[in-house]
Amino acid sequence: MKRLYVLTRKDLGLAYQAVQGAHAVAQFCIDYPNHKWNNGYLIFLEVEDYGDLLEWEGELNYQNDFREEKKKIPYSEFYETDLDIDNRLTAIAAYTNGTKFKKVPIMGSAPADEPEKPKPAPIRIIKEGESEPLSEKDTKILTDELANPKKPNRKIRNAVKRWWTSR
Repeated sequence: MKRLYVLTRKDLGLAYQAVQGAHAVAQFCIDYPNHKWNNGYLIFLEVEDYGDLLEWEGELNYQNDFREEKKKIPYSEFYETDLDIDNRLTAIAAYTNGTKFKKVPIMGSAPADEPEKPKPAPIRIIKEGESEPLSEKDTKILTDELANPKKPNRKIRNAVKRWWTSR
């Protein structure tokens, strides 16, 4: 069974993906006004970025170059002009049986990449314009304790004392 598959760019974020995908569907309806899709099954998929979307466009275009007219895959592209992305391809709508897209994840189904938590900067104790790093162990103690302050801690005092006496 053929369906309308919409490929969007994951790097745009979910809200923009939905809007750009809707634009691609609208463009498909403009390009193929008498098409038999007629608001049937609609499947939104996501590719990683602009480069991946260009590869899919090239694949669809290449395959259509070698097919007879009635076997070509009808598809439409949408290029966004309003975003700060230089009129780049943001979505493709293709009417096909979907075998090509079996390994492409459904939009929003892949877990979002969690942003990396920033690593705390090494703590340095400055004395009279000098700056010397603490030992790795003491830096960890101080960083952990300062990140989760509960009450004044003996571990902090001891770490500073070890640093001071090691000089």
